Amino acid sequence: MIGFSATPSTQIDELRAQGPAVAVEFPEGFRAWVVTRGEVVKHLLLHPGVSRNPKKNVPGYEPGEVKWLSPWVDVESMSTAVANDVAALPVLLRHRAAKAA
Repeated sequence: MIGFSATPSTQIDELRAQGPAVAVEFPEGFRAWVVTRGEVVKHLLLHPGVSRNPKKNVPGYEPGEVKWLSPWVDVESMSTAVANDVAALPVLLRHRAAKAA
């Protein structure tokens, strides 16, 4: 388990050297996985058993608890959608584009 540091470029190289998915610990004390290979990201995004939504899979998580992370995980978006939701994204995106026009 490695923690995050102030030198991101060095840290990215270190993460990639450790493998395709690396356990990390954030300064706030919670743990997560950093995926460093595109093919693994694709597999995870399409896998129905994987959720990137902490509201659904992190016991005790409270939205807004981690201020810098909140915009990424506390909203309904492509990055927090589960596989079933991802299948509906093209329809949702077309609907939003039509509303904006």
